[in-house]
Amino acid sequence: MSLYQDGAPVGFLVQKIVLDEAELIQILVDPLYCNQGLATSALKYWHRALLKLGVCQVFLEVRQSNAPAVALYQRFGYHTVGVRKNYYHYGNDLVDAWVMSLSLVPCAEPSK
Repeated sequence: MSLYQDGAPVGFLVQKIVLDEAELIQILVDPLYCNQGLATSALKYWHRALLKLGVCQVFLEVRQSNAPAVALYQRFGYHTVGVRKNYYHYGNDLVDAWVMSLSLVPCAEPSK
């Protein structure tokens, strides 16, 4: 999914969907257009589209030290479900990633 501002491409969102689960592979906004709500709008649109496709669970990985991204995902209700040690190369260092998850709709309860 491409992100546009005044008709010009300024970012994108990459996803993977398998059955009723989706993964946010990457969301990127041109630094010149950051802090204008584009990522927020993109996630709202994406979540609505996923619901229409029957997706109920979303996953993503985010660098623990990426405070703006972590805050964005937490505002949407994502919570940390795991850690991938030394997952990202950041500068000369290896840094951990948080695996985060969001339930879009309650998944069906198993039969008793």
